[in-house]
Amino acid sequence: MPGEPRLFTPALVFRVGQSDPLYVNGWCHHRKAHRTLRLDQITLEIANSLVKTTMSGMALKKTSF
Repeated sequence: MPGEPRLFTPALVFRVGQSDPLYVNGWCHHRKAHRTLRLDQITLEIANSLVKTTMSGMALKKTSF
């Protein structure tokens, strides 16, 4: 659901064209599927338990569509 925090494991950050926005591709644990999100459309919250050992999981909250 939009606006709901979810656990997301980023795999790739990319831009399609030189003046296009940045996107992040990775695994959405909530939907159990790969997703591509626009970085300027999300709020990043790094969970404390994940920071201790790895930066592989990040909780992302979609702010608008």
